[in-house]
This record gives sequence, structure tokens and C-alpha cells, in this order.
Amino acid sequence: MVMSLAQDWAESISDRNAEKQTAFYDYNAVLLPTFNTIEIGVDSIYWYFLEFLNKANLRCEITMIETRIDGDIECSTGLYVFSFIEDDRIKEVEARFTFVSRNKTIISHHSSLNPNE
Repeated sequence: MVMSLAQDWAESISDRNAEKQTAFYDYNAVLLPTFNTIEIGVDSIYWYFLEFLNKANLRCEITMIETRIDGDIECSTGLYVFSFIEDDRIKEVEARFTFVSRNKTIISHHSSLNPNE
């Protein structure tokens, strides 16, 4: 099975490294994150991840994914669960996502809370 860019991104979350996470994104990428307002460009995305990745024992697990590839464009849509320690308890947040990438670089990433939660 070929891993999608979204799967690589999710596995990288546990490293909690803003520079590494930002490297997945195109210079002019757009990120509409689960826990913040829109971020445009890698500088803004970097600062978002610097704060977001500060969560203790942060993990991201993809629970469902559909990936479509058309030439150099890859679009992955699905569900993931973020887990981390907050107030000495494990907190889990279910979210849905869409990653659009060109040549293995994210150009657009949308993430929002799962409406079933």
C-alpha cells in the first residue's frame, strides 16, 4: 500500500516538531485548522504548529481515509483523532480533514471537528 501524504503528516505529529510539520506545506499553502482561524503561508503555519504541537503526548491517528490522485494532484479526505494529555487526563478530539497536495506538498488543508461529536 502506498502511504498518502496525509498519513505521513499524521505520523509526524507525534514528533511535535513545528519545523518538520511545516515542511509538508507549500510556501503559499492555506491551512484551516481544527483549533484556530485560517493560516496562510508557511510562516503563519509554522507559528500555528509551534503552539499546537506543544500539547503533552500529542498523537494523531487516521481512522478513515479516501485518497484520489490525478497527475501530480493528490486529495485525501477522511477522519482522524488527536489525543493528548490535558489536566492530567487523556483527551481525544475527533476531526475530519481534507488535504490537497501537488507534487507531495500540501497546498490546502482543511480540518474541523467531527459534527458527530
